[in-house]
Amino acid sequence: MAMDHLDAMADGGSSVCTKEPKTRAPRTPRPREMKLLNAIVEGAPSLSAAMRIAGFKEDSSAIRERLEQGGDLRETLDKALTDAGLTLPTTLQRLSLKLDAKRHQTIAGVATITDDNDAQLRAIENTLKLHERAGRIPAAQEGPGSGAHITVNVMTWGESVATGAKIIEGEKVSDSK
Repeated sequence: MAMDHLDAMADGGSSVCTKEPKTRAPRTPRPREMKLLNAIVEGAPSLSAAMRIAGFKEDSSAIRERLEQGGDLRETLDKALTDAGLTLPTTLQRLSLKLDAKRHQTIAGVATITDDNDAQLRAIENTLKLHERAGRIPAAQEGPGSGAHITVNVMTWGESVATGAKIIEGEKVSDSK
């Protein structure tokens, strides 16, 4: 590149340097880098947590750059997922099926099919994480007042064990006694 610069100066500065920038050759991940990728795949709650598990400093910009689009660690992770058959469409399809998960259970000798609430809630959590990471909903770490606020109202109904009265949302509806 120094020679290109000297040639341009000899022409009175009118020449343009046409040398292409160097591209990095693909690296084979070192053991600690593989530990980082494994922590990500195994579901570390955040990149910082995965870096901590692998023994990297959480603020290491070099590792974070290698995990960004076009980075060698990102490409290694993408290749491993593809080789395992975990393409994005396949993964999203399986996740979508879990949103309607059912389970078989026997109640008083009668086999019934009911919603598998645990599997459905995990699928919803994973779906929300994906939407958050895709930028479709605000991330929780954006600070107070800037994120989405979700309120969950829980309603209970049935009979009060103590009084035998039927209750809805804590209000007495009628006495069964």
